[in-house]
Amino acid sequence: MNEPEMPTLPDGVRPFHRTPDFSAETMPEALGQRHQTKADVWGTLVVRRGTVDYHVLGDAPATHHLDVERTGIIAPATPHKVSPSADALFYVEFYR
Repeated sequence: MNEPEMPTLPDGVRPFHRTPDFSAETMPEALGQRHQTKADVWGTLVVRRGTVDYHVLGDAPATHHLDVERTGIIAPATPHKVSPSADALFYVEFYR
């Protein structure tokens, strides 16, 4: 089964913030619940170890299975949540 296509970062966006590394035990509870970035903010979800399921919610729900070779792209104002594996280590970087 093919996963839905991941968006790409648009030309011209620049990073402005990076979270610390999170594990399944240390990630903020809000990341595992429905949340979204602001209308002008993109994100990348970078997995350093294990896997993270990135669940896009809303009108076109999808699940992306991320690992060290596959980074997730978070589009602005898109409702989503994450589900890390027990051994996951990941961070989020934000762009404008």
